[in-house]
Amino acid sequence: MPPTIESMRAAPSALPTTKTAPIGLARELALVAAGGMIGALARAALATRAATSLETFAISTQLVNSMGAFALGLLLATLERGHPRPSLRPFLAVGVLGSFTTFSTLVDDGRLLASSRSPLVAIAFLALSIAAGLVAFLLGQWLGGGLGRGYGRGRGGFSRLRSHGRSAP
Repeated sequence: MPPTIESMRAAPSALPTTKTAPIGLARELALVAAGGMIGALARAALATRAATSLETFAISTQLVNSMGAFALGLLLATLERGHPRPSLRPFLAVGVLGSFTTFSTLVDDGRLLASSRSPLVAIAFLALSIAAGLVAFLLGQWLGGGLGRGYGRGRGGFSRLRSHGRSAP
């Protein structure tokens, strides 16, 4: 059974752990902030160059989010293999890719499509976006060697979440 918020609050050791030593909260927050600035600027640059109408804006959001999901899958597969630099995850995964792929932009594009086209078009756009992001992430995982090696087989990734932070043998 997956952990609940209450069980994680009661037993912080149930949280997923990393294979590397902690880097310190202040340094981790600084890495997230620096990465977030880079990711947000990259997203803004791509979105403003690609968007000329509502349709191309929604498509550019989809492309940026899929690219980011792919990169995240590839990065996490690499980090799961035990990359020795603990600063990479907060900087790249949380900071750069977290701000590069934004759920709020996706939802706002859906709202704009619903008001200018129809709610069904918006729902189809949102569903396609989520599906494309998941496929892109899994493709990145596969290419990075994460699928079949660690994810779902007890050595990290999703299985670590299911086992409340304890790796299976």
